[in-house]
Amino acid sequence: MTSQNYERTTQFVPATLTLVPLSVLVIVAFDSDDLATTIRSIVTASLAAGLHLVIMRIVRDRGNKVQPQLWESWGGNPAESKLRWGHGSDDDTRLLHSRVRAATGVKLPTRSQQDARPDQASAAYSEAVANLRERTRDHDAYPRVWSELLQYGSARNLYAVRPIAFIIAGGASVTGIGLAILSALNEWDKPSWLFAATAGFSLLWALGWAAAVTPRYVRTAADRYADALLSASRSLGSR
Repeated sequence: MTSQNYERTTQFVPATLTLVPLSVLVIVAFDSDDLATTIRSIVTASLAAGLHLVIMRIVRDRGNKVQPQLWESWGGNPAESKLRWGHGSDDDTRLLHSRVRAATGVKLPTRSQQDARPDQASAAYSEAVANLRERTRDHDAYPRVWSELLQYGSARNLYAVRPIAFIIAGGASVTGIGLAILSALNEWDKPSWLFAATAGFSLLWALGWAAAVTPRYVRTAADRYADALLSASRSLGSR
């Protein structure tokens, strides 16, 4: 897989999901005999205008902005946190340090060194994790790391654009209610219940997003990626 696959999965998909309520409203309001043709026309026009690049840039920037905030609320980068003494048992941490040191060549601190010089310890953990990231960029050799990275990137970006999703869903819902009223007054040639249903769908979409896309959801994906990255040290150390 290439960087285009990463961008499509972690940026374009979240952006598309935020636009679902608006897309449904447009399709209902401007009906077509061939729904597939309508959708294809919208997508083609958007791609031709470069709109997808703008949207993906917004998603990426918001994801990069929210990541430090999430890490701070979690107590740090999950992969680095798992290297710290006190995260697990001393025996497990000692074994993990041994594997990571063999894989990266980075000397990791002892418990006493971590307690005495926490800033230096943090720098060592950060260097080790960065080294692991660079050494596992071969997606074919480390498919689990790549898969979990995609999952984490998608989860983080979904959370980052959650406010935008709420705004779009809210706007689509209000517009749907307005169109339902116009239809009831015979000002729009569509059944009023259809727009009311669209408004209800938009509200349910927003509620579902609020319930599913939470910091805990992102943290779960981040922990899985951290575990995959650190586990890769086993095979790296033998190469």
